[in-house]
Amino acid sequence: MGTNGSSKKNGGFAGMTTNKNVFRIATFGMALVLACSLTACASPEGPVSSPTMKPGSASASQTSTPTPTPTRLASAIVVGMTSMTVLDAGGAVLQEFSFGTSGADVAYKLDRIFAMTPTESDSPGGLEAWPSHNYNWNGFELRDEQRDETKQHPYWDYVLSISTASVNGVEIRTAAGTRVGDPAANVVFDPTSPWPPYTADGLTCGVEALHSEDGNVSNAVTLYLCIDDATATVSKFTVPIYLQL
Repeated sequence: MGTNGSSKKNGGFAGMTTNKNVFRIATFGMALVLACSLTACASPEGPVSSPTMKPGSASASQTSTPTPTPTRLASAIVVGMTSMTVLDAGGAVLQEFSFGTSGADVAYKLDRIFAMTPTESDSPGGLEAWPSHNYNWNGFELRDEQRDETKQHPYWDYVLSISTASVNGVEIRTAAGTRVGDPAANVVFDPTSPWPPYTADGLTCGVEALHSEDGNVSNAVTLYLCIDDATATVSKFTVPIYLQL
């Protein structure tokens, strides 16, 4: 009896001890879960940060903004016998407009070169001139000739008449370097021209240059330049001037 009683007591004590241990383990487990939820179960080394890209890395170079190429602005227009050439400040050619190009197309591009809108007008024409639609940028005039379809000129679609030395900062000069306002003493008329200089209405006009596509001087076009006799300075020049309409 004594033995059995002792055994029961011991068995009961052992059972109680086991139940307490289970309770402690469960309680510790719950505390651990709660701690993980509050600390996001951070590893002993601490939170893992994303790598920082150095300025010279590939990703940094992909997002960098390229340096824009500076826009070259027109500095001068040189008027020749078959075309006019647009130059930048360093003398490099930006554009070239043949006199055989559509006058309306050239006028559209000059709008942007001069950064201004021209005054437009119409001329009825006359004995030595075709009717024309005119674009004038403060003394730089483009006359877009409205020719008879049966008498289209193969090399010239428009005429330039220049009475200014510059337009909105863009210098205007002939291929010989002559500008409106230059001294008359600097002007050299072409001695080979069959049309000698003449004086009328206070102006002395003559041929500074001439050009013939077929070599026949009689078919040549000219750059006519006029000098104001009162001021002894260049007052205007016109190109191409031709006698056969």
